[in-house]
Amino acid sequence: MTFEMMPISNNQRKTMTAWADYIIEEAKQKMYKGENYLIWDGIYYCKAGDAWINESWWIETAKILLNKYNQEYKSWGVIIP
Repeated sequence: MTFEMMPISNNQRKTMTAWADYIIEEAKQKMYKGENYLIWDGIYYCKAGDAWINESWWIETAKILLNKYNQEYKSWGVIIP
């Protein structure tokens, strides 16, 4: 079996890029709001494989959410991962 790449037009590329950007932004907002923590099987950030969001976004969002949730759970005596 051979796989052949089909050429795509500039309009198709623009449409796919806009769609991908929309999906990424939606995922980022859900993670930032704490509505969605994991959208794949990995339980940790993997710099080499998570290129769809830049590293600085991951780090800053993790700091914000860690602070937010640590404050919430402090009274329970729980440290969140």
